[in-house]
Amino acid sequence: MIIVNRIELSSEQRGPLETDDRVAIDCFQACRNRLAVKSEAGRQLFIELDKDAYLEDGCCLVCENGQRVLAFRPKEAAFRLGFSDALDDEKREEMYFAIGHQLGNLHLPSEVVDGDVLGPSVTGRDSISRVAEAFSELLSLTFLDTQLGLYRPLFGIRGGHH
Repeated sequence: MIIVNRIELSSEQRGPLETDDRVAIDCFQACRNRLAVKSEAGRQLFIELDKDAYLEDGCCLVCENGQRVLAFRPKEAAFRLGFSDALDDEKREEMYFAIGHQLGNLHLPSEVVDGDVLGPSVTGRDSISRVAEAFSELLSLTFLDTQLGLYRPLFGIRGGHH
């Protein structure tokens, strides 16, 4: 097993990134500071990082032996709640609060991307469909495969972010 004990964020990297391997890190794994994963080349990696580390898309994992492994965010099953363009800013803020409350009750992590709310559809479609139905005249619901938590934790994972 290869030990990973340091990361270089994409913002810290200079020049073209040369790595020995790649590893897919989903939105839930990205928040963990201890994690065992298998790389695309079949190497077993044990990631052991500082407590508040976040494995963002494109970061470089630096192994004890000097090898470098690129972490990337794979596409995951997700939901997207789209808001009507007719909502003014005040009404939109009210909706974000109400949706946040509903998603929090379901323990569904989420993020806001281009004004829409996205999250992993890990609890099945029924729960998120009930949330969308509560606001059906103001929201559209779609299920898709997309990259989640590209550069920061989703709200609701490890206390969220600002």
